[in-house]
Amino acid sequence: EEGEEEPTESINGLLFKKTKSGYEVVGYEKGMTSLIIPSSVDGVPVTGIADKAFKESEISGDVVLPKTIERIGDEAFMNSVCLDGKIYLPSSLKTIGTRAFYNCNKIEGDLIIPDSVESIGDEAFALCLKLGKSVYGGKGLMTVGQDVFLTSGIRKSHLPPAISKKLGF
Repeated sequence: EEGEEEPTESINGLLFKKTKSGYEVVGYEKGMTSLIIPSSVDGVPVTGIADKAFKESEISGDVVLPKTIERIGDEAFMNSVCLDGKIYLPSSLKTIGTRAFYNCNKIEGDLIIPDSVESIGDEAFALCLKLGKSVYGGKGLMTVGQDVFLTSGIRKSHLPPAISKKLGF
Protein backbone atom coordinates (compact mmCIF):
# COMPACT_ATOMS: atom_id res chain seq x y z
CA GLU A 1 0.00 0.00 0.00
CA GLU A 2 1.09 3.61 -0.56
CA GLY A 3 2.87 5.14 2.38
CA GLU A 4 3.23 1.93 4.35
CA GLU A 5 6.75 1.15 5.49
CA GLU A 6 7.99 -2.22 4.34
CA PRO A 7 9.12 -4.19 7.37
CA THR A 8 12.82 -4.89 7.70
CA GLU A 9 13.72 -8.57 7.64
CA SER A 10 16.68 -9.97 9.54
CA ILE A 11 18.48 -13.00 8.10
CA ASN A 12 21.80 -14.28 9.46
CA GLY A 13 22.57 -10.92 10.99
CA LEU A 14 21.77 -8.89 7.87
CA LEU A 15 18.85 -6.50 7.64
CA PHE A 16 16.87 -6.38 4.39
CA LYS A 17 14.17 -4.15 3.00
CA LYS A 18 12.07 -4.87 -0.05
CA THR A 19 12.29 -2.38 -2.93
CA LYS A 20 10.79 -2.32 -6.42
CA SER A 21 13.74 -4.20 -7.89
CA GLY A 22 14.21 -6.75 -5.09
CA TYR A 23 15.71 -6.80 -1.63
CA GLU A 24 18.25 -4.24 -0.48
CA VAL A 25 20.68 -4.79 2.39
CA VAL A 26 20.02 -1.88 4.73
CA GLY A 27 22.20 -2.80 7.68
CA TYR A 28 23.41 -5.51 10.01
CA GLU A 29 23.13 -6.63 13.59
CA LYS A 30 25.90 -5.85 16.07
CA GLY A 31 28.48 -8.57 16.45
CA MET A 32 28.59 -9.51 12.79
CA THR A 33 32.23 -10.14 11.87
CA SER A 34 32.22 -11.29 8.26
CA LEU A 35 30.22 -10.32 5.22
CA ILE A 36 28.14 -13.03 3.56
CA ILE A 37 25.38 -11.56 1.42
CA PRO A 38 22.90 -14.00 -0.14
CA SER A 39 21.81 -13.60 -3.77
CA SER A 40 18.15 -13.91 -2.82
CA VAL A 41 15.70 -13.74 0.07
CA ASP A 42 12.58 -15.89 -0.20
CA GLY A 43 13.34 -16.33 -3.90
CA VAL A 44 13.53 -12.56 -4.49
CA PRO A 45 16.95 -11.28 -5.68
CA VAL A 46 19.12 -9.07 -3.49
CA THR A 47 19.85 -6.16 -5.82
CA GLY A 48 21.39 -3.44 -3.71
CA ILE A 49 23.42 -2.33 -0.72
CA ALA A 50 21.67 0.69 0.78
CA ASP A 51 23.32 4.01 1.59
CA LYS A 52 25.37 3.74 4.80
CA ALA A 53 24.42 0.04 5.20
CA PHE A 54 27.84 -0.98 6.58
CA LYS A 55 29.19 2.46 7.47
CA GLU A 56 31.78 2.24 10.27
CA SER A 57 31.18 -1.50 10.62
CA GLU A 58 33.60 -3.82 12.43
CA ILE A 59 33.30 -6.49 9.76
CA SER A 60 36.61 -7.94 8.56
CA GLY A 61 37.75 -10.08 5.63
CA ASP A 62 36.73 -9.79 1.98
CA VAL A 63 33.86 -7.87 0.41
CA VAL A 64 32.19 -10.49 -1.80
CA LEU A 65 28.94 -9.44 -3.40
CA PRO A 66 26.49 -11.80 -5.14
CA LYS A 67 25.92 -11.63 -8.89
CA THR A 68 22.55 -9.97 -8.36
CA ILE A 69 23.78 -6.70 -6.84
CA GLU A 70 23.29 -3.70 -9.13
CA ARG A 71 23.94 -0.82 -6.76
CA ILE A 72 26.31 -0.06 -3.90
CA GLY A 73 24.88 2.98 -2.15
CA ASP A 74 26.54 6.16 -0.94
CA GLU A 75 28.87 5.63 2.04
CA ALA A 76 27.84 1.94 2.03
CA PHE A 77 31.15 0.71 3.50
CA MET A 78 32.64 4.07 4.50
CA ASN A 79 35.09 3.94 7.43
CA SER A 80 34.86 0.14 7.68
CA VAL A 81 38.47 0.04 8.80
CA CYS A 82 38.43 -3.64 9.79
CA LEU A 83 37.80 -4.88 6.23
CA ASP A 84 41.21 -6.35 5.44
CA GLY A 85 40.65 -8.58 2.43
CA LYS A 86 39.88 -7.86 -1.22
CA ILE A 87 36.85 -6.39 -2.95
CA TYR A 88 35.08 -8.71 -5.39
CA LEU A 89 32.58 -6.71 -7.42
CA PRO A 90 29.96 -8.70 -9.37
CA SER A 91 29.32 -8.50 -13.12
CA SER A 92 25.78 -7.28 -12.37
CA LEU A 93 26.93 -4.06 -10.70
CA LYS A 94 25.94 -0.75 -12.34
CA THR A 95 26.50 1.92 -9.69
CA ILE A 96 29.15 2.51 -7.02
CA GLY A 97 27.99 5.35 -4.80
CA THR A 98 29.75 8.42 -3.45
CA ARG A 99 32.32 7.50 -0.78
CA ALA A 100 31.15 3.86 -1.01
CA PHE A 101 34.49 2.48 0.24
CA TYR A 102 35.95 5.73 1.58
CA ASN A 103 38.70 5.13 4.17
CA CYS A 104 38.48 1.34 4.03
CA ASN A 105 42.17 1.62 4.69
CA LYS A 106 43.03 -2.07 5.09
CA ILE A 107 41.42 -3.39 1.89
CA GLU A 108 44.10 -4.93 -0.35
CA GLY A 109 44.65 -6.18 -3.85
CA ASP A 110 44.21 -4.81 -7.34
CA LEU A 111 40.76 -3.47 -8.05
CA ILE A 112 38.68 -4.81 -10.90
CA ILE A 113 35.71 -2.67 -11.93
CA PRO A 114 33.26 -4.89 -13.84
CA ASP A 115 32.40 -3.69 -17.35
CA SER A 116 28.76 -3.50 -16.23
CA VAL A 117 29.53 -0.51 -13.97
CA GLU A 118 28.22 2.75 -15.45
CA SER A 119 29.04 5.23 -12.69
CA ILE A 120 31.39 5.67 -9.74
CA GLY A 121 30.69 8.44 -7.26
CA ASP A 122 33.02 11.02 -5.73
CA GLU A 123 35.77 9.70 -3.46
CA ALA A 124 34.42 6.14 -3.82
CA PHE A 125 37.81 4.56 -3.03
CA ALA A 126 39.57 7.57 -1.49
CA LEU A 127 41.87 6.78 1.46
CA CYS A 128 41.90 3.08 0.55
CA LEU A 129 45.62 3.20 1.27
CA LYS A 130 46.40 -0.50 0.81
CA LEU A 131 44.49 -1.07 -2.42
CA GLY A 132 46.77 -2.68 -4.98
CA LYS A 133 48.73 -0.61 -7.45
CA SER A 134 46.32 -0.97 -10.38
CA VAL A 135 42.68 -0.67 -11.31
CA TYR A 136 41.33 -2.69 -14.24
CA GLY A 137 38.14 -3.05 -16.29
CA GLY A 138 35.46 -0.40 -16.37
CA LYS A 139 34.76 -0.58 -20.11
CA GLY A 140 31.14 0.46 -19.53
CA LEU A 141 31.91 3.49 -17.37
CA MET A 142 30.05 6.62 -18.41
CA THR A 143 30.55 8.86 -15.39
CA VAL A 144 33.17 9.04 -12.68
CA GLY A 145 33.15 11.50 -9.81
CA GLN A 146 35.90 13.62 -8.32
CA ASP A 147 38.85 12.17 -6.42
CA VAL A 148 37.68 8.56 -6.82
CA PHE A 149 41.14 7.22 -5.92
CA LEU A 150 42.41 10.18 -3.87
CA THR A 151 45.13 9.11 -1.39
CA SER A 152 44.59 5.45 -2.26
CA GLY A 153 47.06 2.72 -3.19
CA ILE A 154 46.07 2.93 -6.87
CA ARG A 155 49.01 4.15 -8.96
CA LYS A 156 48.03 2.97 -12.44
CA SER A 157 44.69 2.94 -14.22
CA HIS A 158 43.84 0.38 -16.90
CA LEU A 159 40.34 1.83 -17.19
CA PRO A 160 39.30 3.27 -20.60
CA PRO A 161 41.68 6.12 -21.59
CA ALA A 162 39.14 8.95 -21.34
CA ILE A 163 38.11 7.80 -17.85
CA SER A 164 41.73 7.35 -16.72
CA LYS A 165 42.50 10.85 -17.94
CA LYS A 166 39.53 12.34 -16.08
CA LEU A 167 40.74 10.58 -12.93
CA GLY A 168 44.17 12.12 -13.36
CA PHE A 169 46.21 9.09 -14.47
